Amino acid sequence: MLDVVDKAVPKAAKLSRSVELFDNKKKHDLTLKYHEAATLEQFLIGVSGAETDAFKKNISTKLIAQLNQKLA
Repeated sequence: MLDVVDKAVPKAAKLSRSVELFDNKKKHDLTLKYHEAATLEQFLIGVSGAETDAFKKNISTKLIAQLNQKLA
């Protein structure tokens, strides 16, 4: 899990500094190894089960589906 954190935190910090008003449609990517993607998927499954906010739960469900599709 630490491998995923080491990749995701700097990417998120870079994106938060460079966010512009009209840049919200642009997609960003994050390259993960197979075991990192599988770990992230399991983590998101656990977190989404405890989430009470419908919006956040929907986003995590979409991320889980994307990860699952790429891992298959």
